[in-house]
Amino acid sequence: GGPTLEAESWADFVQQVAAEVLHPLGTRLQLLDVGSCSNYFGLVHNDRFEVLALDLAPAHESVEACDFLELEVGCPGTAVRRS
Repeated sequence: GGPTLEAESWADFVQQVAAEVLHPLGTRLQLLDVGSCSNYFGLVHNDRFEVLALDLAPAHESVEACDFLELEVGCPGTAVRRS
């Protein structure tokens, strides 16, 4: 075995690692949902995810009509161009 930690030290370590890798409480993860004809994650789990839903043939108004293989990605903050 390796070194062992007391319960309090282990709890502190877990909290430190969680703070480094997880989003802060109250923030939503950004999710690119490709092939999402109905935007399930954006509509059902809106409290957890900020969703951009894309599909060739959207079945819901919140889904962007898009061929993901032809998608051009720009720098953050640039305007969205639709063709």
